[in-house]
Amino acid sequence: MRASGLGFLDARLYIRLMRGGRKRERRVATWEVSRLKASPAAFIGLIDAPDEASAIKAAIKQFAIRPQDQKRLIAVRHQ
Repeated sequence: MRASGLGFLDARLYIRLMRGGRKRERRVATWEVSRLKASPAAFIGLIDAPDEASAIKAAIKQFAIRPQDQKRLIAVRHQ
């Protein structure tokens, strides 16, 4: 005997499609941005961003990092 309504497989597909329409929030973390030139690395500052790449981009803008130093930046998640 089959249940009425969407059925088992159709219900799973329906729920998956309904969930797919929402945008997922990107969690923002605090990143320590440093410049690697010599040992020890030079601390630039703390940046709030969802990932490492966007933390570096934000640090370049916020701290006016020179183009020749932009390749030497790293971001490590701050704890």
